[in-house]
Amino acid sequence: KISQNFLTAAAFNEGLHFFIEDTYYENHNSRVNGFLYLGLDNFGSEINKLKENGFLRRDFKEYAISYAINEKGEDVKSGDFENFNYAVEAFVGYLSERRADFLNFVRSRGYNAKKLSEDQIDYWTYFSHNCGKNCMRDRIREKGIQVPKNPGKIRTNDPVDNALGVLATKDLIDRAGLFEKRISEDIALHK
Repeated sequence: KISQNFLTAAAFNEGLHFFIEDTYYENHNSRVNGFLYLGLDNFGSEINKLKENGFLRRDFKEYAISYAINEKGEDVKSGDFENFNYAVEAFVGYLSERRADFLNFVRSRGYNAKKLSEDQIDYWTYFSHNCGKNCMRDRIREKGIQVPKNPGKIRTNDPVDNALGVLATKDLIDRAGLFEKRISEDIALHK
């Protein structure tokens, strides 16, 4: 299951804050570019598998295929979503599929998936989302499944740093209890 804190951290790392700045203020029901704002680079190529394998409902149709060029210079088939709710539904399905793929892969390599920490699972789920399943598998074959130590400064073109950044953001949300607390009206209104 994808936690709310991990989902939020991953979405903002992918560019959700740009959607808020660019569009959401003016139109809460505007379309969402899945490539730009959620990193759903290959959504259009994977939609049928996501539905067939139960990661998205079979009748999910609130999107249009879109095309883009990713940061590697590759042509990708993404998706634009009718509104934010459908974009989040797609993002959760996509991350859930990446998580299941990671867990199946490590089981096939002899690891006991039940002994993995939540941070390990979230790290590798996001790593796979960020650079692809084959990239994730190659990295695990080469380095193992331990989460690397934070190197300090985050480099945004590095999947290791991107995944560590998501974990750091998730940790901040967890420690602050952002989704468990209600801010008093006085504080919210700066009284």
